[in-house]
Amino acid sequence: MRTMLKPFALAAVFALVLGLAAAGFAASGAEITLTPDRIEIGTGFNGGEVKVTGKVPEGSQVIIQAISPEKRVALSKKGKVSGVWMTVEKTQVSGMPAMFKVYTSGKMADIPTDVQKELGIDSDFSAVKSLAEVTEKHEEKTVTLDKERAEEFVNGLIALYRERNLYTVDENAVQVAGGRFAATLQIPADIPRGQTKVLVYAVGSDGSVVASSSALLNVEAVGLVRTLGDMAAHNAVAYGILAVGVALVTGILIAQFFKWLQKAVFKEEHVEVGH
Repeated sequence: MRTMLKPFALAAVFALVLGLAAAGFAASGAEITLTPDRIEIGTGFNGGEVKVTGKVPEGSQVIIQAISPEKRVALSKKGKVSGVWMTVEKTQVSGMPAMFKVYTSGKMADIPTDVQKELGIDSDFSAVKSLAEVTEKHEEKTVTLDKERAEEFVNGLIALYRERNLYTVDENAVQVAGGRFAATLQIPADIPRGQTKVLVYAVGSDGSVVASSSALLNVEAVGLVRTLGDMAAHNAVAYGILAVGVALVTGILIAQFFKWLQKAVFKEEHVEVGH
């Protein structure tokens, strides 16, 4: 499948958080600190790390989640028509966070299945899938696909996010000692802009969540990246003209380079004949 990403809304991020709050998890007894708490995306950004530290009730297992804003994603499905591969279906998937990372202090198998599903940390990302909505255009109308048809596209999008290190589940990745915890959040190069919600849950010996806390990681574009992003969002005509200009200049430079290369490699040798 081929994807084209476009910024959308923040609703999916907070849908998960509100759902957990409704479940009655305690907000006290846990603390979380992010270092740094701000990521700047410039032209040379290739990813980074954020240290996640804090405290939980002693003897607890620790689960950390990082949930970024959602993006509406356009997906196309290719198939054979009369023996020729071509696009046979186009859809849009919305409601899913564009980054969803899970870190645990122990084995996932040690956490009760119902707690995994309630927190959305199971390896199938069932909580995230439940937020997804898949639509397609049908005779100038937007139609929502039923669950069975939508599943293929949702699973395909998750697979793409996994490949880009945006959807991960890392076991034994949180160090816990004396009621303190520490972990390193790996930031991929294409982390979504906006506020990433980082949550910590303390799981007691009985398998229940006994404490939780959260913090915000601000991800902002800076410099040329921000300028171009603002231009694309607010002045599409100027951005289009700039893109065409850059393409033309790049094409001219490449053509000139190959002309120079051809002369350098295949230059004629001049031979003088003496009488």
